Amino acid sequence: SSTAPRRSRRRRAAVMSESGQTDDERRILRGDQRRLHELIANGPTGDDMENLESGTFHEIRGRNNAMFERVNYTREAALDGINFEAITNRAMRQVDRIIRLNSYDAAKLCRKLREKCAVGAGDE
Repeated sequence: SSTAPRRSRRRRAAVMSESGQTDDERRILRGDQRRLHELIANGPTGDDMENLESGTFHEIRGRNNAMFERVNYTREAALDGINFEAITNRAMRQVDRIIRLNSYDAAKLCRKLREKCAVGAGDE
């Protein structure tokens, strides 16, 4: 048995100047990232991301992931991180809505159960 480290079969991604990405391509990507952030953070699209019935969350996440495939420089990676954080915040709000939908007042539930049980017990 060999203890030599295994070499990854994955091809190393070209980054920075090795990527061949032009300044114009980078500028377009940053503009796309900023527009997406604006939709997430301040627009009705962002609010719709919190709607459990809507597919907007998955659509926006997919758009961000597709943009990430074009990220080769740290400047664009920083914008991707900002968008990821905004998406995560919307996801947390979506979870808060789920929790609120399923929450109940335990004291009120116990009181109602006692009332229902007491009504049935006195009739017999």
